[in-house]
This record gives sequence, structure tokens and C-alpha cells, in this order.
Amino acid sequence: MSDFLIGFSVRVVHELLQQGLLEVAPDGERAVVQFVADHLAASKPGQSLVSRLVDGLVRCPQVEELFADDEALKSLIQDQGLTH
Repeated sequence: MSDFLIGFSVRVVHELLQQGLLEVAPDGERAVVQFVADHLAASKPGQSLVSRLVDGLVRCPQVEELFADDEALKSLIQDQGLTH
């Protein structure tokens, strides 16, 4: 697991929670971060980062609700300077 993917996942999950765009199970933030980072690492090339992120968040058992759409996630990633 790369430090980049962990850092990316921490920042995205934290920002989604801060903006009220993500609901997770009690004390589930760390598990969501790890699940998303693992999912991104295992994803096959060809999908966009946003698509892989959405898929990881939706599949994560600790995620109760995701309120952000693809455009909101894309903006969040760009606003946070998380693209390279």
C-alpha cells in the first residue's frame, strides 16, 4: 500500500465527512480510509479515479450513505490538490 493512496483516502474521507457528504458507522472512519485505499490499489487501470473512488465508498461496509455525486467528488479532488 502506498503512502500516497493512504494520504489521499484520509483527505477525501475526512473532507466528505466534514461537508456532510458521507455517513459512516460509528468509529468507522479509519476502516473506511483503509478500505478505500485498498480498493484503489487493487483497481484495474482504465477506470477514472472518481469511478474507482465511488466504487470503493459504495462497497465499503462501514459507509452508510454517500451523498456526493461524481461531479462533487471530482471537484473535491481538484480543490484539495489531490490530483497529480
